[in-house]
Amino acid sequence: MVAGALWFTGDEPLPPPPPPFPADMSIYDPTLVDVLQQTAQHVRDDPRDDEMRMQLGMVYEANQIYPLAEQTYRQHLDRNPEDARSWYRLAMVHEQDGLIEKAIEAIRHAVEFDNKYAPIQWRLGLWLFDAGRIDEAYTAFIRATEIGPGEPAGWYGLARIALARNEPRRAIEIIDAHLLQGDVAPRGYQLLGRAHMLLGNPEKAKAAFTQTTTDRLRWNDPWTTHAMSYQAGATAKRELATRYILKRDFQKAIPILEDLIKDKPDELPLLSQLGRAYAAIGQPRRGRAVLDHAWKANRHSFQINYGLAEVIAGTPEATQHDLDLALMYVRRAIESNASSSLAFTAKAMIQFRRDRPDSAIVAFKHAFELDSRRTDQLVNAGFIECDLKHYADARVTFETAISRSPNLADAYVGYGIALAELGQVDEAWAAVTRAQEFESVDRRRLAIALKRLEQLQRTGRPNAPPR
Repeated sequence: MVAGALWFTGDEPLPPPPPPFPADMSIYDPTLVDVLQQTAQHVRDDPRDDEMRMQLGMVYEANQIYPLAEQTYRQHLDRNPEDARSWYRLAMVHEQDGLIEKAIEAIRHAVEFDNKYAPIQWRLGLWLFDAGRIDEAYTAFIRATEIGPGEPAGWYGLARIALARNEPRRAIEIIDAHLLQGDVAPRGYQLLGRAHMLLGNPEKAKAAFTQTTTDRLRWNDPWTTHAMSYQAGATAKRELATRYILKRDFQKAIPILEDLIKDKPDELPLLSQLGRAYAAIGQPRRGRAVLDHAWKANRHSFQINYGLAEVIAGTPEATQHDLDLALMYVRRAIESNASSSLAFTAKAMIQFRRDRPDSAIVAFKHAFELDSRRTDQLVNAGFIECDLKHYADARVTFETAISRSPNLADAYVGYGIALAELGQVDEAWAAVTRAQEFESVDRRRLAIALKRLEQLQRTGRPNAPPR
């Protein structure tokens, strides 16, 4: 009997581990603390209740406690390795942390175990497209439209791929059939304008662009909507402030952030957002004061060091001493998070203002390497290369930016300048003409490009030899 009992105990699977839980609950909103304590206690009481453990993971995710969300989802996956929903949520957590390759790896597991939920496919397609893996993205978008032919996200992805492949007529077919009705219509018209621009129809392009918007579009994704329903207390307010910041409506974001900081005066992400928001409305001194106060107690915080660097870099009256301090702050931010594209962007701006153009170019390009969605940083690098008369380098830089973001107006302006200085005046005119079809084009840069092209057309050759 003793031997049998030992044998049985030895084969008994180990109980699931206790759920991860925050070490310091004092930093969270009381409403959120109640939700966390109740949900975690349910998991402790019945550690084999997989649904309750999954719910705890969603509470962490919805309230931006991403490390604990990842741990909880992985605990769930240890017992349920074929659960597509858990793999999907893990992928979303990785994406929020900026780990796109890890997000792609996780979501591929979700694809393996669920071939009927369309958002898995179109989300995979969007991430692959952002990573420059066009053919793989195409396969994912096709599958999304097969699963949910009435959902626009997959069709939106296919239209973007058609434009990236220089197939504007195919893009127009998709847009006309699937993207000009409902909430997606402004984005559909944006793609339609780009398609007509590629076809050389400036009037049709302009008419389409007048119906576009830059508002963030939320695609239909019931699993994510359910997960976000677990937002509680301050997180819900923070989400509202973040939405205003994304829309650059800082005047509305600031009072919400100030209200949140009354309860959490030492919460670094909020202080960083508030300081940067003040700077964005033309009050850099006030923004810097908020961040300076936080820095004295948190000298190694990524958020605070990055916030100070960004605010100083964007302050027109910053002195050389200020810029040297900003470089120190951004270096500390990079020491904390060497994979942050934002930190390297701030470093590039600081180096540019310190009259270190070569260092600025390197930092801008590294920011793009860390996050391939940031093609605007390639544009910044390209214009500095033009300033240095490195026109051949600039041409390659702008070509890369255009191939990744065909609607980036200033990339065409810079490309036109580089081509003109390399003696390709006709091609330069084509690039600058295309840039004029975008409402978002920088008019100052455009005017400089047009003036230079007219000058070259009169003289018949560029002043500077190509590099």
